[in-house]
Amino acid sequence: MRKNEKLHFIVPFYNESEVLKKTIQKLVSAGFVVIAVDDGSSDSSIDSIIDLPIVTLRHAFNLGQGAALNTGLEYCRRNNIQYAVTFDGDGQHRLEDAVAMFEELKLNSSDIVLGSRFLKSESIQSLPSGRKLLLRLATSFTRLQFGLKISDTHNGLRVLGRRAIESIDFQSNRMAHASEIYWFIKKYKLKYKEYPVVIDYHEYSLNKGQSFLSAPGILIEYFFTRILRK
Repeated sequence: MRKNEKLHFIVPFYNESEVLKKTIQKLVSAGFVVIAVDDGSSDSSIDSIIDLPIVTLRHAFNLGQGAALNTGLEYCRRNNIQYAVTFDGDGQHRLEDAVAMFEELKLNSSDIVLGSRFLKSESIQSLPSGRKLLLRLATSFTRLQFGLKISDTHNGLRVLGRRAIESIDFQSNRMAHASEIYWFIKKYKLKYKEYPVVIDYHEYSLNKGQSFLSAPGILIEYFFTRILRK
């Protein structure tokens, strides 16, 4: 298999020095290509992975996760990468889920496979009730907006084939990209499928996650992006 046909992991990060190297080392040890995108970190995150054989891209300033993912996707577009995974740098995603999603993508000739924690009881049971409600509301909103049959809107684990890599060009720099992706799926009629995954929640990732207080800002960013696109 040629290098550009391998599974490339786009790992955006911002001040993840506590867990970043462990997260990326696992991917490297398994033989995958890693594209790490430093979104303007002010801690020692970049120093912790400088010795690893990976591609490292850097933002001079913190722009947001959507912008970091777009930088990784642009690298894939320019280098004719055929398959990419979006994989959080905080250690909550499982490598085995990403690999299984990749096999699912190839088996069904899908353009994109989306991870869903609501299709697996293990993830549902470990999800704090407040966050569960927030995610349910976000998913209902997205289903209403786009008419897509999805169960977990804000899941950062996704596997993309070449057509999805070429089609998805986020305009939302921050967390609204998690809803914006469905705009691209609908517009370009991307063939999508959900796959049950487990999210490894721990104190570190929960403290950095989204809350009810962040929801209004995400909605404002999302609608502002849609207005600019018209």
